[in-house]
Formats: sequence, C-alpha cells, structure tokens
Amino acid sequence: MPANLQEMTLVPELSSHQIRQIDGGYCHTLALTEDGRVLSLGCGEDGQRGSTEAGSTDISVVSLPERASAISAGLNHSLALTESGRVYAWGSNEYGQLGVPGDEPRALPVPVGGLPRGLRVTGVSAGSTHSHVITEGGVVFSFGGGGSGQLMNGKCDEARHEPTPAVAAVEGQS
Repeated sequence: MPANLQEMTLVPELSSHQIRQIDGGYCHTLALTEDGRVLSLGCGEDGQRGSTEAGSTDISVVSLPERASAISAGLNHSLALTESGRVYAWGSNEYGQLGVPGDEPRALPVPVGGLPRGLRVTGVSAGSTHSHVITEGGVVFSFGGGGSGQLMNGKCDEARHEPTPAVAAVEGQS
C-alpha cells in the first residue's frame, strides 16, 4: 500500500479521463467523467467503490443503467444521480444510508427506494452514515443514521431506511 502523500500529486489513474466532479469518502474516491461515467478508487470493503473487487487498487467503472450527472462519497457509501433524476446508492447500509431495506452492504448500485413518483431529484449528498437528496421543487429527503439530528426531521432517530422529507425549520421562519 502506498504511503500517505504530503503534497499535491497527479493521480495517474485519472489522467486519461476528463473529470467533471470528484468527491472523497473515508478511504475511497469517486470521479464523474464528462461523458457521465462514475469511476472509483481506494478501499471497498463495504462495497463503496461499486465493485465486487474490494481489495483491488485499480480504478473501477461503476455500472449504472444510464449516465450520471452528480456523485457523492460518504464515509463508506456512495451515491450517484443520473441524468433522468434517478438516484443509485452502494456500499455500507448499516444505518439505512442507501435508502433500501435491510442493513447489508451492497457492492453494486441499487436504486434508492421510497421516493414519491414524479419527483425529479436534482442533487445528492452522502454524509458519514446518512444521505440526502433534493428535488426540483426544493424538497429535501433524508435517510440513514440520524442519532444526532442530521436527518433534519426534528428528531434524533437511530436510523431510517426509507427517504423521509426533512422538516427542520430555519430560525426565524415557520
């Protein structure tokens, strides 16, 4: 395993790709290319790389059914938003941060369930053990670990496996 770097260095694995967005998780990195592919590097013991090759240090291409428009890397999970507004998640699901039932990790992308039909998602954000999506109309849905109130639902819930509208009020507004 290579040593930690103390200065900025070119990532040779990405040098042949035109990168639009990059995001780093705890020990994995996602890169979104200009042509909508999602690349992953780093560790993947919980499936956060979107590949069944957990021990590989090579670059992986995450298999999605369509082009991605945005990515987000959490602690040990990952999210991708597709051009049609669908959300896919993979990696650790210990706290429900993938938005699917159960707590098993998923090495390959699964569609986030529980979002109302007809809503177009325009943004994704993967936190430590939680996730958020925002819709075209500005509605935020949260899921995953919420023990510190990070799901913005006014509660300190242990975990929510299904997206729930965030209802946290902004100070001074009702």
